[in-house]
Amino acid sequence: MKNMMKNISVALLALVFSVAAVAADKVAVINMQAAIMQTKSAQKSLQTLEANADYAAMKAEFESLRADMISLNKNAQKNSVTWTDKQKAEHRKQMEYKAADMKLIEQKLKAESGSVVQSIMQAQGAKAKAALQDLVKEEGIGLLLDSSVAYYADKNYDLTAKLTAKLNKAK
Repeated sequence: MKNMMKNISVALLALVFSVAAVAADKVAVINMQAAIMQTKSAQKSLQTLEANADYAAMKAEFESLRADMISLNKNAQKNSVTWTDKQKAEHRKQMEYKAADMKLIEQKLKAESGSVVQSIMQAQGAKAKAALQDLVKEEGIGLLLDSSVAYYADKNYDLTAKLTAKLNKAK
């Protein structure tokens, strides 16, 4: 009796592994966020953000500060040898202030774009999951991994573009 239970357990275990092996023949990877963010509706939302006057003004200010930093740097490289300690300290202070301003504006820009990305992901998330389930069934995928956890995946294994196309077709 004990041998029979052991044989049944071994047979069941072999069956489970063989089914898993067959199902795992088709492996794929996906980058869900990229698939959603590449859709036409997401791109439209991002373009709307870029066209927003406040956002554009912040970007322009950031670029202006960056140009100022480059100019200050070039000036320092060219002339710092002749500067007094007071001039060097003043230059360093200007660089620090501009760097702090840039960091603050960069954080604001990231917050604005992050907010838009989050709203896109929330709006499209459920639809993307449903489309992904359909895609998995259509493709006969046995194992689907997030592309960020795959050490390497040939582009033929990546379903991101297919999911984006499926989302673009869905209304």
